[in-house]
Amino acid sequence: MDNSLSEVPPGSYQIIFKIIGFGILLCFSMLFSAAETAIVSLTANDVNEIKNSKERNFEKIANLITNRFEFLLVTLLLGNNLANVSIATIAALLARYLFLDTNFEILGMFFEVLIIGMIILLLGEIIPKSYSIRNKIQFVKKFSRPLVFFYYILYPLSYIIERIVNSFVGKLKNIDGISEYSRKDIENLMEVGGEDGVLEEDEKNMINSIFEFSEKSAKEIMVPRVDMMTIP
Repeated sequence: MDNSLSEVPPGSYQIIFKIIGFGILLCFSMLFSAAETAIVSLTANDVNEIKNSKERNFEKIANLITNRFEFLLVTLLLGNNLANVSIATIAALLARYLFLDTNFEILGMFFEVLIIGMIILLLGEIIPKSYSIRNKIQFVKKFSRPLVFFYYILYPLSYIIERIVNSFVGKLKNIDGISEYSRKDIENLMEVGGEDGVLEEDEKNMINSIFEFSEKSAKEIMVPRVDMMTIP
């Protein structure tokens, strides 16, 4: 057995470790990317639903979203970028090891730029974000423990970055301010609901009448005294 192990080229172990590291970092990238989209798309009611769950970690993540929204967002963006940069670095090292000093250096560039870029784009961005925006509450509940864990692990770096960002663009509002819906948003939701058959026509008219009622004056609603028919 010792002879068989000694026959394995030393560089093979480096490739295996790099591939394992690549896979782990890709999982981190998927987590941070999906969490960012899920948390940004949460409404105040969604946060209350998470907070009212019995699990202790659900309450922790709900409190972070409500009271430390900007800081949590900075942490997720930081973690996602660190993971993606590390993935690109490992990919460059792999390409250099496999294709350097060979006749396939152009193939190595293709591997590093296009293939790895597509992997990061699809598996690290598009797929996790598409999943999390459709399952935002379930996602936050399921991954509340690792999200809270990384919040504290990355706290020092996130603190520095938050201070720098605030000095340039100012402080973001908390989730209550972010998740308010305008009249236009509600009207768009009604249109989509009507097209999908979720809302009936009379239900749409009832909701529209609420907006129209707020725009009417008392004169338009009340009957003038001179036009009233009363019983003496």
